Amino acid sequence: MNNEEDDDFAVDSLDPTQRDDGREGPPDDWEAPSWRDFKRIQWWYRWRPDQPHRLDPPPVLMLGHRDGEFFFVGASRELRSFTSAQLHGRGGLADLFAGDVRWAVRHYPARDRDGAPTGRPNVPPLMEALIAGCVAKGYYDGSQPFRSIGTWLEGGRPLVHTGGAIFHDGSIYQPGEEIGVARYVLGPDRSAPAHTRDRYGYEWQPLDLAGRNTIMAHLAEWHWESPEACELAAGKIWCDALGDAPRWKTHGFIRAQAGSGKSTLLQYISALLGSAAHPIQRTYSKTHLEEIGKHTALAILLEEAEGDAGEDAHRLQQILKLLLLLSDEGAVGGRFKREIDLHGPVTMVATLTDDWRSTVKSRVILLELRSLKSRAGHHMMSLEEVAAMTGVAKAISAAFRAAALANFDLFNQNLKLARARIMDLGGDPRDADTVGHPIAGHATMTLGRLLSPDEIGALDRFKPWITTLRDQEDGIDDAMECIMTLFGLPAQNWRGGDQLTVGQLIARAREPENDDFRKSLLPYGLRLDRRQLIDGTQETWKQAWLAIAHRHPGLDRLFSDYPKYQGLRRSQILGELKIRGEAAAKPADRPLRFAGPQGRAWLIDPQLLPSIEDDRQ
Repeated sequence: MNNEEDDDFAVDSLDPTQRDDGREGPPDDWEAPSWRDFKRIQWWYRWRPDQPHRLDPPPVLMLGHRDGEFFFVGASRELRSFTSAQLHGRGGLADLFAGDVRWAVRHYPARDRDGAPTGRPNVPPLMEALIAGCVAKGYYDGSQPFRSIGTWLEGGRPLVHTGGAIFHDGSIYQPGEEIGVARYVLGPDRSAPAHTRDRYGYEWQPLDLAGRNTIMAHLAEWHWESPEACELAAGKIWCDALGDAPRWKTHGFIRAQAGSGKSTLLQYISALLGSAAHPIQRTYSKTHLEEIGKHTALAILLEEAEGDAGEDAHRLQQILKLLLLLSDEGAVGGRFKREIDLHGPVTMVATLTDDWRSTVKSRVILLELRSLKSRAGHHMMSLEEVAAMTGVAKAISAAFRAAALANFDLFNQNLKLARARIMDLGGDPRDADTVGHPIAGHATMTLGRLLSPDEIGALDRFKPWITTLRDQEDGIDDAMECIMTLFGLPAQNWRGGDQLTVGQLIARAREPENDDFRKSLLPYGLRLDRRQLIDGTQETWKQAWLAIAHRHPGLDRLFSDYPKYQGLRRSQILGELKIRGEAAAKPADRPLRFAGPQGRAWLIDPQLLPSIEDDRQ
């Protein structure tokens, strides 16, 4: 019988002799068709007796070993690991080689008892050679990034992984290749940006300026808060088409009023981005998004789920955690370790009623849609017209993505100009990135050239989106942002099925008969502190100052997603709190007890504290 059990009687290839002259390939007098270079982990094969040996790499890549496991990129172009027993077992060969054993038969042919080829590989020496190759590669620690579909930055150039092909700097690679710092593994097939191929590589076929300005006309059919908001939305979509390639990931929230066409807008954006974006999602959890998009660099489109009114605090918590995980501060190589394996920018369309501008303002660009019916003097498109427009977006998607890639250098040049102007206007480096990217995207998309000096000067119209300038107008500094962030964080306290924020908890604790709410503040390192008045009576609870512990594990847990507000750094920031130029924080004159031991605390002026009346507005 010619099966794998007969491999015990198979005859292996002759033991190859290694060259000693430093050249590649078999010795000049090597007669056998197969030759293995042990040092370089190469296999050579002579296809015809009158031809020289040629390099014949295996369809699997050996990566290394760890704890009795051997790591490969299999013939299916997936990352796989096997023990020695699994490799030698009945399923190991087919699994590793994805059922195509022609290479294995060429180099490790099995023979029957009479020495005749069986047409099957000789599994033991084959697997021993592959294991030896893994050992030669060294210890596999898993530190090398593995990347799947999407647009990445490699060597300063965009790299587009479409699942079965990888486009980078004019060349096309197969999945499994190591390019730069990462290995690009097999992923689900996605349509590539528009391109032409020849034997030398590929060339992008970008959408022309007329087509790109058609997109601007489409976006203008929605009722934006201002023409600048529409421009920023277009520039954001241009950045989204570049996936993880831009230096900064600008996330966008499009806050929509009822009847603004938010769902049709997101469908249009999805059609235009095509395979550069994940399907529209209505679940915001880290677990769900990692499940659908692990190792990917695609734009993430989020739509508010229907029927969840009253869950704003919970939804806000999920969104904030997602944005913090995806922010550039959390990226590999940044100040903090990334805790999520998604690398694309987020665009969310929602009708959230919370004032979440202050908590995420440094990471997102906030745009607003108004009711379509409130737009005077403009024809409101029918659903059929919107569907036709979305169909056009889908048809030009591949060319639109090719345009973003082909103009990547121009985009970066415009970004440099936009960033410089934003800094000149008084913005900080984060403003320059968050606002500068969509500005550069819009300019590159609609102009196809560098911004002129006059156009750079006209960027003053984007001042409302420069956070630093807005904060100066609103009187918000680091200390005020810290206290406002605290008030907006979700507490582990529910009423009527709704999760309360810390601010809502404080507002209820300031009511006379709410001892339970006052007690519920203690595990967070918070308490209301009443003082005795001159006449011997105590302050009312509304007059009480809010004590915030200098150090407390409950506060650290609340601020777990805000590293800059951890520990004593938080206490230092709060000490600078002011109202109308006057100090609004003072040190407690004695240690205060929270949940746990006593400790020092800041006392926060009750003028800054939320009230039940605020909550009802």
